[in-house]
Amino acid sequence: MGRPLKNKEVKPVEPAKEIFLDDVILEYLSTKEDNYGNNNMFFKISNQESVKDVMDMDTRTPMWLSDDDDILMKVNSKNMNSVIELEKGKRYESIIHLVRYSFTPKDKTELMEGYSAKIMKLTQHSSEM
Repeated sequence: MGRPLKNKEVKPVEPAKEIFLDDVILEYLSTKEDNYGNNNMFFKISNQESVKDVMDMDTRTPMWLSDDDDILMKVNSKNMNSVIELEKGKRYESIIHLVRYSFTPKDKTELMEGYSAKIMKLTQHSSEM
């Protein structure tokens, strides 16, 4: 029969405060202003395997799966560390920095948690040159 099983307390794993994703190929789609006056930039991720671990996480991220099975990403223009002018449809190599946030909105009682994206490096993809 063996020894009786002990009830072990399982401690939840604390999510990483930040995540870096290297060599993500982004296709620039558009920039749109939201209801709060922020300019948000939208990208399609061309090499989906580079963000697979993030897409499998059970928390809010700035990436989502579209109806066409493309992975899209939203980045606030203030979080862009780039001086190049983006062209719609062009592909860019990037380093993405995901930063964990946690706050309770003024008019709510539940805690909102997730990740926001910052683009640390953006260069034109070598096949586009």
